[in-house]
Amino acid sequence: MRLIELIKKQFQDIKVGGIRILKSKVEYLFLVARNKAIKTTGEFYRLVFFLVDWPRKRFLTKFYVEDFVDFLGKKQSRFQPQADRSIVVFVIAYSKHLYLFDKCLMRSLFFHDNIPSLLLQGRGIKFRVFTRPGDRPGLQSTFERYYQSFLNSISEAQVHAKLSIEIDEVQHGEDIFKVSMLRTIAECLKTKSTMLMGMPDFFYGNGSVQNLIKLDDAGTCCVAAAHLRVNDEDFLRAVDDIHCDISNPQLVRLALKFPHQNTKVSFEGDGNASYLTGVKLSQLETGGYIMTHRLPNIWVANFTQNDLDYFIRNPFQAWDHQWPTQLIVEGRYKVLGSTDLTFVAEMTEVDSHLCEISQSEPIKNPTSYLEDRYLHKKINQIFVVSMSASEH
Repeated sequence: MRLIELIKKQFQDIKVGGIRILKSKVEYLFLVARNKAIKTTGEFYRLVFFLVDWPRKRFLTKFYVEDFVDFLGKKQSRFQPQADRSIVVFVIAYSKHLYLFDKCLMRSLFFHDNIPSLLLQGRGIKFRVFTRPGDRPGLQSTFERYYQSFLNSISEAQVHAKLSIEIDEVQHGEDIFKVSMLRTIAECLKTKSTMLMGMPDFFYGNGSVQNLIKLDDAGTCCVAAAHLRVNDEDFLRAVDDIHCDISNPQLVRLALKFPHQNTKVSFEGDGNASYLTGVKLSQLETGGYIMTHRLPNIWVANFTQNDLDYFIRNPFQAWDHQWPTQLIVEGRYKVLGSTDLTFVAEMTEVDSHLCEISQSEPIKNPTSYLEDRYLHKKINQIFVVSMSASEH
């Protein structure tokens, strides 16, 4: 029955998306078959599949010549080198999110080793903000205040790159998440830019943004890292009393000091609900922490046309729940294993995202979180994230 439903869904997707969707599905099936053959039979079949694949590429994509060059080992990338790529900060903020845009996202992005450091290195940065009618002035003024504060802290001669903002108002009744995602991916493809996820409830540790960008030195991959939910009111009240940049170890300490219920029940031991949260936390005897995170969020993305096709036919929520499996198949998925490099706290209201703890079978199997067919969830549970928490 599931197979029949799956086949029906493919025909429906093709009916809606036309030849472009058909093309992406054919390419995806071919990639799966090719990788399976190479894994089981070795390098000879890598050549066989390349020779079979070349004519297909001749008709389905303009990059077939570059594929031949890549195969010969000349490493010609179809992506623009990372050093030349500008950064698009993707933001959706409206209504009550305007407060978080100011006190959470913008404050943390303007820690010295995040956006300011990238600007001083000559990286062009554009905030691509999507909102509802009437909220544009508040977003614009917040952006200008932080930018001016940055300029006041340095000499103009030090800035070698442009920081800008473009705000789109999405009408009520339109799916702001779907619309904004498609527009942003299309713009990144057109301008050959790297996208940084910048939702207003994200609080980045100092240095996190720079490390995420540097990790992908070729500008070809999407970079994921673990994060934790925090109690928004308690957390923001605490950081309001801190008048300096907050390092990643400091941010880990604050996240564990003001955890959301979703995070509390992720700790190993009685009352654990990792099978619901997808996160498992353990404290070490040495004082540090380790974490298993089955859905680390993708913070930095370098898109291809296949990604745009994917999100045309899939919802915004596929960003971390389904899309990473496609990235793994294409060899474009990277995950950070230490919060010292990157850590993000996600503001969460105290009465939302609550986990009802059950005494049923999943309690005995904390790794059974949302068992399904997506590869990245199974792979991510194999690895452990190292966490350092400190006062400085």
